[in-house]
Amino acid sequence: MRYFLFNLMALFAMCGASLEAAVIDVGNHLLAPNLSGQQVELYVAGGEQIAGIDFFAQVGDGGPELVNVGLPAGTDGPEITAVDLKSGTIFAPTGAQQVEQQRFGVEQVFFAAVAISDPPPAAQTVAASGLFARLTVDTTGLTEGTFDLLLADVLPEIDGGPFATSLVADDGNLHPLTIINGTLSISGSNLPGDYNSNGVVDAADYTRWRDQLGMSVTLVNENPAATTPGLVDQEDYVYWKSRFGATVGSSSTAAVPEPFSWLLVLCAMALLGIGRSNWLDLSRNRKF
Repeated sequence: MRYFLFNLMALFAMCGASLEAAVIDVGNHLLAPNLSGQQVELYVAGGEQIAGIDFFAQVGDGGPELVNVGLPAGTDGPEITAVDLKSGTIFAPTGAQQVEQQRFGVEQVFFAAVAISDPPPAAQTVAASGLFARLTVDTTGLTEGTFDLLLADVLPEIDGGPFATSLVADDGNLHPLTIINGTLSISGSNLPGDYNSNGVVDAADYTRWRDQLGMSVTLVNENPAATTPGLVDQEDYVYWKSRFGATVGSSSTAAVPEPFSWLLVLCAMALLGIGRSNWLDLSRNRKF
């Protein structure tokens, strides 16, 4: 009897583990006002093996361009100009294909899908753990405001809605997934060198520069006299270093820590958690 109960408990534990949902916590992202080319990175946790993703995203209530698809106009907000589900993400090593659906000019909504192999079963899977999407966002014409960033409950007003981002297994079924929607907040410090717009040029700005080094994006509060605007490179590091310690309302700066001290700063940031806190037939089966 005791042996039977032990096996039963083990079976329940295995079933519970297999049903444990992955989690996408969208988070709260700070954007600079009136600036294109800003990056928003999204992460998944859970580690389940997946062979693809159906990606849905919406900013705010969908924006004024909803009239293009026969819906009442929404509120103007940041536009999603691009979504990259491949470069530097968990899908990067696989050669996965990304397909995007027609948006009909509704720039605050984005649909896309990635599949490692189509149709299933896939020849390859990846662990659902890490960076899975990088959004490029444009706040041109906007100076302030906080807007929902939805990966679930997207466009409930249209036929087939609401939609939600889904993780797809190698047999075509969906993995359990918990999505915690987030926000985009436009609030600029207007402090040159303050790449995370928190009001001070500090170590966190170095982290922002390091994480986007080599990308063709515009850093928040980039050097207004940059010779390579829109590209994160060594010039941005030199400028950050020259501005280190500056705060809003003050032109003073401080010396950048020496290499050993700088290492201690980064270690402290890591310990405190400051540095980071269905398939390719999508367009055939889902009409926008």
